[in-house]
Amino acid sequence: MVRDELPKELIAVTPSVDLDGDVEVLQGGVANAGAVFRVGDKVSRPANPRSAIVHRFLGHLRRRGLEIAPEPLALPDEQRELLRFIPGDVPIPPFPLWAQTDTALTSIAVLLRAMHDASLDFPAKASDTWSPEMADFALDGPVICHNDVCLENVVFRDGVAIALLDFDFAA
Repeated sequence: MVRDELPKELIAVTPSVDLDGDVEVLQGGVANAGAVFRVGDKVSRPANPRSAIVHRFLGHLRRRGLEIAPEPLALPDEQRELLRFIPGDVPIPPFPLWAQTDTALTSIAVLLRAMHDASLDFPAKASDTWSPEMADFALDGPVICHNDVCLENVVFRDGVAIALLDFDFAA
């Protein structure tokens, strides 16, 4: 698919964002299935009311030296967000055997621990509103959790997890 054939979901961001290259629909996910597109090194996906705080958190991870999540690029409007594409393998059902190994699981745990540790000094604001869907606000602690870690939300290289995707339920 080329620029002239961009899906209508992507047209809204094309005037303000450089999207050159072929368009690839990224597979996986349930809520955003068929609505996440890669154009070159950028990913365009549906935004939600919490996208701005998620972008702040992803930026915080990068400032802490962690490249374990997509780099936030832009929120050109309320409908779409842009993130940097992370090359690697994202397992989708039926899951390959390599994604079901102890090595894969352990490497996911290492990513989560690094993210949780980095979240401890995230400069939260009183106006921040996180996703209420899966969070345990009764705890109201300083750790920000992903809350949707599944194989479809993990990027692997050579069977080892290198990044987490889809922070829509983070809290």
